[in-house]
Amino acid sequence: AAIFGEVSYKFTDVLKFTAGLRYSDLQYYGVVQEREQGLFGTLNVNTPSSGSSRPVTPRFVLNYQPNSDSLYYASAAKGFRPGGINTTLPDSCFAGTGVSPAAAAAPFSSDSLWQYEIGTKDSLFDRRMTVSAAIYYIKWKNMQQFVYLACGLGIDYNTGEVTGKGGDLEIQWRALDALTLGVTASYTDSSFDNNVVLGTSDRIVTSGDHLQASPWNLDLNGEYVWTAPEVKPYLRLDYQY
Repeated sequence: AAIFGEVSYKFTDVLKFTAGLRYSDLQYYGVVQEREQGLFGTLNVNTPSSGSSRPVTPRFVLNYQPNSDSLYYASAAKGFRPGGINTTLPDSCFAGTGVSPAAAAAPFSSDSLWQYEIGTKDSLFDRRMTVSAAIYYIKWKNMQQFVYLACGLGIDYNTGEVTGKGGDLEIQWRALDALTLGVTASYTDSSFDNNVVLGTSDRIVTSGDHLQASPWNLDLNGEYVWTAPEVKPYLRLDYQY
C-alpha cells in the first residue's frame, strides 16, 4: 500500500519547482517446506518468514524552460526496492563463515538510493534535431545482491553502499524528410564504498569493486522510409556496443 502527493509552483513563466512525497507500507511473507535427499544429506525445511518496511521517498525537480524548444532541469529523488525472504540452507554452505543457517535465512532488507541529476532537452534546426543530455550522481545504500556460497547455493544479502556517477547523450536528427539518424551514448561508473564480510571471515565485497555492468554503451541507428507508396516500407540499420 502507498500514498503519494506532488505539488508544483511557478516562480516565473519559465521557472517551476516540483516537490513530491511517497509513503509505502510493505509486508512480505513466505513459507518454505522442503524435504530433500541429496549431496548434503537429508534436508528438512519448514521455514515461515516475514518482513516489512515503510520507506518514505521524496522527489524534487527545478525546471527552467526559456521557450518551447528548450528545457533545463535539476532533480533529486529517492527510490527503493522492497526486501524479501530467504530459505534455510544446509550447514555445509556456511562452513568457516561463522554464520548459522537460521541467521542467513532471515529476511533481507529494502535497499534505497538517492539520485541527483542535471540535464537538458532541446529541439534545434526547426525541430529537425532533438538533443537530450544528463549527468548524474547516485548514493545507493543497503544494496541487495545474490551471494553464491561455497556449496553452490546462495542467499540474497544486503551488501553495503555503492557510489555511482555517469551521464548520457541522445541525439535524433531528421536529415531528410525520409531519413532519420540517431545516436545514444552513456557512461556509468559504480563501485562499492566499503568491504562487506559474510559472518566473521568470508569477504564477499572489497571496497572499490565495480558493479557488473559495461561502463560504456553506444547505439547508432539510421532509418529510411519510402514515403510515396501507400504502404511505406523502411530500411533500418542499428549498431550497438
